[in-house]
Amino acid sequence: MLMRSKTAKTGFSLHTLSVVLCLAAALFASQRTKAANSVTPPQPTPSVAASPTAQPSSSGAPTYVFGLDQPENQAVDIKKLIALTQWVKSTPVPILSILVSRNDKVVYQLYTSSINPQASHYIMSATKSFLSALTGIAIDRELLPPTSAPINTMLPRAWFPSDAAFNAFGAVTLKDVLGMSALDAPIAPHQMTPDAIKRNNDFFSSQNRTRYALTQKIFAQPGKDYLYTDVTCALASGAVQCAAHQSLLDFANVTLFRPMKFENQEWMHQDRDGIDNGAYGLRIRPIDMQKFGVLFLNEGNWQGTQLISRAWVHESFHPWIATEAQFAKHPNYGSYWWKIYYGHGGWGGEVALGWKGQYIAVFPDHQTVVTMTSIFEDGSENIVFTQIIRDFIAPAIVPAGTFVMPDAATLAAEHKQLADLIDQVHTGPTRIRRGTESRMIPSIEPKQPHNLFERP
Repeated sequence: MLMRSKTAKTGFSLHTLSVVLCLAAALFASQRTKAANSVTPPQPTPSVAASPTAQPSSSGAPTYVFGLDQPENQAVDIKKLIALTQWVKSTPVPILSILVSRNDKVVYQLYTSSINPQASHYIMSATKSFLSALTGIAIDRELLPPTSAPINTMLPRAWFPSDAAFNAFGAVTLKDVLGMSALDAPIAPHQMTPDAIKRNNDFFSSQNRTRYALTQKIFAQPGKDYLYTDVTCALASGAVQCAAHQSLLDFANVTLFRPMKFENQEWMHQDRDGIDNGAYGLRIRPIDMQKFGVLFLNEGNWQGTQLISRAWVHESFHPWIATEAQFAKHPNYGSYWWKIYYGHGGWGGEVALGWKGQYIAVFPDHQTVVTMTSIFEDGSENIVFTQIIRDFIAPAIVPAGTFVMPDAATLAAEHKQLADLIDQVHTGPTRIRRGTESRMIPSIEPKQPHNLFERP
């Protein structure tokens, strides 16, 4: 049964947040130490504990501290952030949040529609990049074999509908699954044929979606053919859960979310056998989307602890399959991450991308992460996000050594202008239209129950 889903509202003031931003940055380290002493370390299940765990970094690289800072301290032009906020204020786009960080410091937070920053947002297919990360962690911990291994070695034999199906999936590797190069199983809304609509309904209502995926047609050339379909992700979801003996959410809580101090996370649409929907369904706070991007920006290292191997991050950020003919020479997809160029010199990003406008865009060359949540219903989300990057974010990121610090009086005036605009957007007209799906409305409270998973 769905739980209460209306947008949580509090007396939170973004104006107040901006005023205390510098103090927050200065106090962050001491607050983090205090929080670390008050949180009980997560207790992994026996299957996870028996495997290698996350280790302190041995690279000799300095440990960074994720936190808040003023834009000018990270060579970010506040005038461009003011312009961005003015544009959002004057444009009725259904954006719910935009956050920007540089050098591991969040320098901009914008929330619309009186949304509480502690509320979790439904991130649609950006969920797939989290599934990819959990797959990498399972490989790092030797719970799963390398991606070159066939997928039929990672799933219970009883889940295959026949000996012929089991043998056929021997030609499909985990890498093929992570590149959408395994199943020829189109579904809605990507295709709206009667067969695709029926397949989507059958898939979603299945007792066990991984077992359903194992009944679908395999590509003639796995590793070369491509079809974006949520059904394929069920193979990876099942493999990770069977390896970890936990649901994706529980495994993520142990390996990622608790170590990074996520809050209010939820994984919706679990099937009746307890397998989480790795294709979509994750709900997290925008600040935690930023943390995930910063984790990948730092090659899997979180404030000195290697949560994901550098090798996995490098594999994730090296696309190997073309989603369209125009990308044949320069593949744009792999490991459930997209490679997207935003039309501004040097602004190629590694992007976790979700329908209706959910983005975690990582720009390693600029040490920048941009996240956005929204509820676009007209298909224009990619155009709008590209405009935001091209017209506001990219010009705001000043190359190292060229930033000129404004005088104190100018900075004070700009800080106040930005804080006032952020507050006006936050408390202004809602961007959430009447009739919006419950899952898309941010909330602190969970929307569905979640069950433990037991491998058969």
